[in-house]
Amino acid sequence: MNEVLEDPKAVEFLLRLVCSALFYHGREALKAYKITPPQFEVMVLAYSLGQVAQVELPKRLFLAKSTVSALLDRLEKWGYIRREQSAADRRTYLISLTAKGRGVVADVLERRGELVRRMLEALDPEEKASFLKTLQKIAHVVEALEGQP
Repeated sequence: MNEVLEDPKAVEFLLRLVCSALFYHGREALKAYKITPPQFEVMVLAYSLGQVAQVELPKRLFLAKSTVSALLDRLEKWGYIRREQSAADRRTYLISLTAKGRGVVADVLERRGELVRRMLEALDPEEKASFLKTLQKIAHVVEALEGQP
């Protein structure tokens, strides 16, 4: 196992394997609602933040403004999001979820969480605690590196 930790390619492979499983399982959960992963990411941002400025979405999702605009049009048409003009700046539109949209996000996150629960069942309590502590450290590093080449 130590030789794996010494080899960044092997670590990257294992991370990609887990991410691929999560991505696949996530896509399967989205099929019930006919939502794409980028559409779901918009919904999760609004779910997490309560509201998100439309102008922030292209930067956060690494998508073109036109793509985001079309994506929001569809989500709004399906009744998952609401666009409201900001009271502070009328040029800004704030995106929030409707009750229907919150229900979709909660359901999909629950389905995706089931895979994580199954993965963690393979670990004993001590391993789970150690894994979570390490994963949190890695997440902090990733957040600090955001925007860096």
